[in-house]
Amino acid sequence: MTIYRQPADQKHGPNCGPTSVAVLTANPLADVMAFIKADNNKPSTWKGSTENRGRKADEKGEGYKALDHFGANPKVERALQDQHRGRQLRNVVYDLPDNRAYLICTGSHAQAVIDHTVFDQSTAPEGDNVSTYWGRNKKVNVIISVDRLTENKTEENDIVSNPIAVIPLSLSNSVIQVAEFEAVAASSVSAIKGLTAEKNGAKVSAYAHLIAGLVAHKVRKGTAQAGEFKAALIERGVSPACAKRYLENGQKAKALAWVKAAGSDVDAILQAFADNDVKTEQDLVNIVCPKPVLTAAEELAAKAQALTDTDDDAVQALLDAAALLKAAQVPLDIAA
Repeated sequence: MTIYRQPADQKHGPNCGPTSVAVLTANPLADVMAFIKADNNKPSTWKGSTENRGRKADEKGEGYKALDHFGANPKVERALQDQHRGRQLRNVVYDLPDNRAYLICTGSHAQAVIDHTVFDQSTAPEGDNVSTYWGRNKKVNVIISVDRLTENKTEENDIVSNPIAVIPLSLSNSVIQVAEFEAVAASSVSAIKGLTAEKNGAKVSAYAHLIAGLVAHKVRKGTAQAGEFKAALIERGVSPACAKRYLENGQKAKALAWVKAAGSDVDAILQAFADNDVKTEQDLVNIVCPKPVLTAAEELAAKAQALTDTDDDAVQALLDAAALLKAAQVPLDIAA
C-alpha cells in the first residue's frame, strides 16, 4: 500500500496548490513553495496561491509545472475533464482510474486525491475520506494525473522509495530567502519608495473595487452575504485578517456621503478618494475610524502604559500626572 501524508512542515494558509504537490511527490512544503515562487517570479509576500489552469489553452498551470519538476510525470486528463467537468468531487473520485494519483481543482481550490482519500492544508495528516471532506460538494474543473509513489521495505527498516526528484540546492528555500532579503537590503531608497507607492496604489484600488462590489450586490454589514463575500476573498488567497479588515473598513467607507455619490462606479470611487486625499489604506482608516485627539500628556501616558504595563506604579504615576495636567488646562472660576 502506498503511504501518502501531508508534509511534515505543513502550515495553514492559502497554499492548497503547493500542499497538493508536496503530498503527491513526498517533498517538504518549503521546497515545493520555493520552486513555485522562483519559477513563477512570485513576490516576497506570496503565501502559496497558485494558478492551476494556465492562462492560455495550451499553457500548463503552476501546479503542473511543479509536479513535472519533481518528476511526478503529470498529465492533464482532458478526456476525464470533459467527462466530469461540473460534477461534485465526491462523485468524481469514484470514477477515476486507480492506477494514478491526482491533483484536482474545484474552482480555485486544489487538492490531492489518491483513491478515495483527499488532502489539502485543512485535512488530517493522513488525509480525509471524500465522504467527510469539507470540499466534497465543490465542482471539478481541472484533473491532472501523476505517477503513484511506491513503497519498498527492507528487513531492517521501512524505507519509502520513489523516483521524485530532489530540489537543487540553488532553489532551496533557505538560499532563495537569503538572496531575496539581501536584494531588499541592497535596494536604493528610491526603489523602496516606488514599491511603497505601488503597494499603496494597489490597496486603494482594492478598496474601490470592494466598495463597488458591496454597493452593486447590496451587501450589508453582518448579513450572510457579507460572510459569503469575506469567504470568497479568502478562497481567492486574501488572508482572513486582511479580508476582515477590508470588509470592516469598506462597509464604513461606503456609508460616507462622498463615496455614496460615486455609487458602484470604480472610477468614480477612485476619483472620490483622490478628491478627499485618500492615497493609502491608513488615510481611509483615519477617515472611517478617527482616533480621539489626545493631549501631549495623555499621549505620553498611553505610550507608557503600553510599554510598561508590568510596572503598575510607574504607569499610575503617569496617568495621575496626565489627569492633573488636563485639569490645569481648565480655567478656574474666580467668582466661586
